[in-house]
Amino acid sequence: MLEESEIKITKLEDKNLNEIMEKLQSGQETTAEEKEKLWKALIKNNA
Repeated sequence: MLEESEIKITKLEDKNLNEIMEKLQSGQETTAEEKEKLWKALIKNNA
């Protein structure tokens, strides 16, 4: 079972990933760090 702190971190990560996705979809510039976070999350979720 997830600890409460882990759930909060996950929610924060989800919010950040959603912001990165919105930037990509709207054609805004994204940093390499943002793209790396997104790829890591995609890989983690598909593992």
